[in-house]
Amino acid sequence: MFNIAAAAMPILTLPIIARLFPPVLYGSYAAFLAAATLACFLGTFRLDLAFIAERESRYGRALAAAAAVTIVLAAILWAVILPIFLQSSPIVPQAFGIAPIVAGPFVVMLGAMVLAQATLLRSGATSALATFNLTFHLVFFGTTVTLSWLGLQLSGNGILDGRIAAIFAALAIFLIFARRLGLRPAAPALRDIPPALRRHINTIRFTYPYTIVGMLSADLILFTLLLRGDAAVAGGYGLARTVLLAPGSVFSAAVSPLYFRFALVTDATTVAERTRRLALATGPASFFAFGVAAGAARPLADLFFGAKWAIVTDIILLFSFPIAWTILTGWPERIFEAQGRQANAFLLHLFWGAAATAAIAVAILAGGDSWTLMVGYAVATLIFQMVYAVQAFALAGVSARWIAAICSLATAAFGLGFALTVIVEHILLPPTQVIAAFVLVAIAAAVAARWLLSELSALNAGATTQDIRTRDYAKTRSEPTDSISRDAFTG
Repeated sequence: MFNIAAAAMPILTLPIIARLFPPVLYGSYAAFLAAATLACFLGTFRLDLAFIAERESRYGRALAAAAAVTIVLAAILWAVILPIFLQSSPIVPQAFGIAPIVAGPFVVMLGAMVLAQATLLRSGATSALATFNLTFHLVFFGTTVTLSWLGLQLSGNGILDGRIAAIFAALAIFLIFARRLGLRPAAPALRDIPPALRRHINTIRFTYPYTIVGMLSADLILFTLLLRGDAAVAGGYGLARTVLLAPGSVFSAAVSPLYFRFALVTDATTVAERTRRLALATGPASFFAFGVAAGAARPLADLFFGAKWAIVTDIILLFSFPIAWTILTGWPERIFEAQGRQANAFLLHLFWGAAATAAIAVAILAGGDSWTLMVGYAVATLIFQMVYAVQAFALAGVSARWIAAICSLATAAFGLGFALTVIVEHILLPPTQVIAAFVLVAIAAAVAARWLLSELSALNAGATTQDIRTRDYAKTRSEPTDSISRDAFTG
């Protein structure tokens, strides 16, 4: 429950934060956070996942130590590169508005967050991890609002100040839980590091590259907009993306670990059937809700974010359908790990990166504006998400006929939700448009809720039949990837 609450916190608090800060400031924060997070994960080599999966203590200590060292090295490199980059650009210094001295220490703090989460997950302290994540989001919100009210910006960006305070608070919670759990730091033997790395070579060979490629692909448009001097548009995109990704993040936090366990311990026929039923239970209703959000984007944006965020309306309308597919990719993608097919996922993410880069490059060469860039990126994202969903369902054993039915029903549901909302918008006055949108979403949720709960209960029952830590992780990556790579770094 706390995991779901932590995943929902960014979207619940975002309307207040958006009203406190202009799009330009939010855009610089979003780009800095994306770049620093990328630097952090470049430094981890995803050894944090290997650390969680490792069963022998001496190798676990070796992996944790290796990850800590590489994160610090990445932070030093980032601290050196960023000031040079800022000085060489006539645009970025004004758009970033963040003191370069913060760069290196911030990456180290993000790395400490990653290793703290990994330690709690390795210890099986899931309730402690949930408290850790929830504390982070609550302190982030409280500090950001307080500093805005006082008019203080210590790092040059009040939102970043709130995140720094939240990291310190979360790490303090980690130290408390570590003491209660009897976790004590111990120096590793240097001779254990090479064999520990060899034991998890697939994590470095496959999981690491497709994590980095996926992050680059996801943030490419954000960096491009900032480099073009469109910090306000970057802020609008960052806000819209956070809003649209929230449902998938919350759902993934609840379902993804269960589905991963289920796929590991259950026969192929049952996995295929459960995957099909879960996709049917979630897809059409979720896509209908996204269609409603797209149709009511303007009144919803005005209500929650205010007039200064008018740019969010068109961005939500553009990206609603592509991002809706994350509902059908966020949890099934764990099948690539469960079956040791990380190379497939890596190639698909590589395709996304290439397609997104090509779309943006063509738009720039054609002299297109920022909106043209986003249209090209949205098309590339939609193609990737659809191909990714089809590949995940096929790997899970779902038949081609059912894959086509799932995708068709989801697409039709999106269109229906959008059409109904547009019709209602032309009939009702603005205050009642928002109410009508909420009613339509509530109806869809009510229709899907009973079926979804039944499927989740069956998934949970099947997932608890075997201890996953007894599996050979040479072919798979660690079960709790989502909670590390998404929960603490979104928003």
